[in-house]
This record gives sequence, structure tokens and C-alpha cells, in this order.
Amino acid sequence: MLDPYSFNKAVEKARHKENLLEVVTKAGKSQWNKGPTTVPNTIKLRGEAKKNSLTILLDSGSTHSFLDMEAARKIGCLIAEAVPMRVTVANGNYLMSLHICHKFRWKIQGIEFEDTVRITRLGGNDMILGGDWMKRHNPVLLDFVEYKVQVTHKGKRVELKGIYNQTELKSLSTNGVRQLLKKGQAIRSHLFTISAEEVTESSIIPAAIDKVLKQFPDVFLEPTSLPPKRAHDHYIPLKSYANPSLMNHVFKNYLRKFVLVFFDDILVYSSTMEDRVLHLRKVLEILRRDQLFAKLSKCSFGQPKVEYLGHIISGEGVSPDSSKIEAMASWPTSKTIKTLRGFLGLTGYYRRFIRKNGFHWDAEAETSFQALKQAMSSAPVLALADFNKPFIIETDACSKGMGQF
Repeated sequence: MLDPYSFNKAVEKARHKENLLEVVTKAGKSQWNKGPTTVPNTIKLRGEAKKNSLTILLDSGSTHSFLDMEAARKIGCLIAEAVPMRVTVANGNYLMSLHICHKFRWKIQGIEFEDTVRITRLGGNDMILGGDWMKRHNPVLLDFVEYKVQVTHKGKRVELKGIYNQTELKSLSTNGVRQLLKKGQAIRSHLFTISAEEVTESSIIPAAIDKVLKQFPDVFLEPTSLPPKRAHDHYIPLKSYANPSLMNHVFKNYLRKFVLVFFDDILVYSSTMEDRVLHLRKVLEILRRDQLFAKLSKCSFGQPKVEYLGHIISGEGVSPDSSKIEAMASWPTSKTIKTLRGFLGLTGYYRRFIRKNGFHWDAEAETSFQALKQAMSSAPVLALADFNKPFIIETDACSKGMGQF
């Protein structure tokens, strides 16, 4: 040896040089100090340590895990001196890591982790989880499309959802816009309007019912797969008075007790709030059991009155829908048979709301009645065809026969 060192000093110096490690990727450099942009082999996670928010970068290209110096001081980590480590970053510069934090604890989406991390100045992130951390939680599955990662933690597979990078938006004054336009720069602008959601009576859910709904979130999820095997897999177009057999079957023990079903509409009725909570829970349990789903935006809960099949149902009784009454009141004079039939059909549907003594047979009604009988009995309604004159033949045919009028 040319240097005037003793043997012990020479060994100490050699060990010190060996410990000046470079943290590099397979390509030669780590990616993690490139700022806020997520690169193809990294995923960002949102974490927490002692009520302090952490931006955590999951970097498969970094051989070690790091904690930012400022974040470590803010959290109050027990920082200890460590063997110096030289870190090579993506831009070719070097950083030194002189400290370490043993048994550092943090949470990601409620899941607690504990590990030993190196301390250095990271800049754009609060923490880096590198290859050493991934090895301890192997196997690690990275999904760069959905930005999520699956790891093994305490013998169980857990999924951590990453955060997408958001472009920082800056406000620009009118004068600033004019200055940019004078310089000939192009401007791409967006107008965002923020308004409070209108709160209606139907959107207010009582606390007792809201507590039940939170226990059945899976009932209101959008189906992502084919329905399970059922007794009736195919669909048959039914008449307006025929209910689907599936809904009748699953609710058969409670129909007309506290449940009414019309096609896919489910009406749950109760006399008290306590019964309403119990009945709603029973209905949701049946939907969950049979893997039936409801669209939450089309549902209403805990309502004192509800519109159902053209009627308003409340604790006071059943009344016609006000919109239908308004339609009848503003109905124009019928000039065709079709419009007259439409009016008669609408009024006939609500005939039960007319008082029994509301209709009086007067002289005008008697005259019309007798005139109709006379017209039907005095002249033939149908006449034989006159082959000396043109006439129209209406025919109908099917696979079994043919007929005409």
C-alpha cells in the first residue's frame, strides 16, 4: 500500500468506500426526483403518519426506501446516524443519505406498515417505497392502467389505490390574458360553474333509514357481471296487469303485508318509523340474497307521501296525481275518435275518485241515450259490397291462414 496507513486504518477506509452505495435502477438511474409527474414504472399513494399527510411514491426502480428530511422532522421521527449512502438520481446528480429511521410506522388507506427507511431530501415526494420494501411484501402486482398495487401484508393480499396526478391550475387576470394575446400566444381556457345541489323533500333521508342503507352498499352497485342462475332466465313480454314471476317469488312472504311489486317497482309501506326501518332492512336483505340490484338515484326513502302508478299515496289515503288532474282540466276539445278515446281512458282510470252521487242522469243524457239506441237499430251498420263501385279490402295473413274484410 502506498498510503502511509496502518493495516487497521486501511481496512476501515475500504469499508467506508464500500458503504458509499449508489441507488440505481436496472437502467442505471432512479426516477424518483423527476418532480410530480408519474413515470411508467411508478405509482403514487396517499399515506398518513401521526396525522400528517404523506405523498408516497412507489418506485420499483429504487433499491432502497427513503423518507424526506422535512417530513421526518414534522412527524417527529427518531432519526439516527447511519453509514453514509450516495444516491444517484435521474438527472445525474448525487444526494447523500446520512441518517436512518428505525421502525417507522405509517398508514396507507387505513392499513398500517412498519419499516426502516433512509432519510434524505426528496423534494417532490414525502416518501419513496423502493425494492427493499417490495421484497418484504412480495409478490407485488402493479397495475399502471388503474393505478393500483396489490401486496402481501401480514399474510394477506391487500390492494392499495394510487392517486392520479392533477395539473396545477393557476388563475389569470383579464390584464394577463391581454398581455398573452399581444404576444401571439394561444390560450386554452375552461369555464367551470360550481353550484349547490338543490335539496328537495324527496332527497332528505331520515337518519334511521340512512343507517340501514349504509349497511347494504352492494345492493345499489352497478352490476358488473351476468346475473346468477335463476328459475326464470329468459324474458317474456307481459301484459300491463301481469307481474314478473321472479319479483313475486322473492317477495311472496311479504306481498300486501308491507311490500307491493309492480314489474320492477318495489313499494315498501309502514305505519311507524320503527316498522319502516325493519321492513326496509328485510327488503334489502332479500335483494342481497338473490343478487338483485337497485339504482340509488331512482329510489326515495322515508317519504310521507309517494307517487305510485299515477296516484299519490300518503298516511291520509290515496289521491289522484295532480299532474293528471291538470291534464284533464286543460284537455282540448276532441276532434277525432283517437283523442276522445284518450280522454275517456284517462277519466275512466280515475272514476273511483268521483263521488257516487256525482253523476246525474238529466234530460240531455236521456236524449243522447235514446238517439244512440235509435241509430244502432234503425239502419244497418255494415253493408254488402257493391261491385259496381270501388271499395277497399283489408287482409290479414299468418302462417296458419288468411282472412279479409
